[in-house]
Amino acid sequence: MKASIKLSKGRRRMSLTGKRKFRFIYSGENGSYINMAMDEAVMIELQRGFSLPLLRVYKWNPPTITIGYFQKAEEIDFDQCRKTVSVSFEG
Repeated sequence: MKASIKLSKGRRRMSLTGKRKFRFIYSGENGSYINMAMDEAVMIELQRGFSLPLLRVYKWNPPTITIGYFQKAEEIDFDQCRKTVSVSFEG
């Protein structure tokens, strides 16, 4: 039995063991606004079907915490973050 991914209408199915083209981008070290804007742009292009899947490797400068859509800020131990990295928190 061959495993496959079921995609939305009009899209091809691909074997989970098959070869698939993708893009790789090392975007270097950026601030939070630039990194998040790049993530958003990639997501939009993927949703529109204008981009191959992407593996993007990047660094944060300064160190940054991102909170996911379904994550609550209360779930983050900010005291531990302060101890680990000497930064200030905004927002």
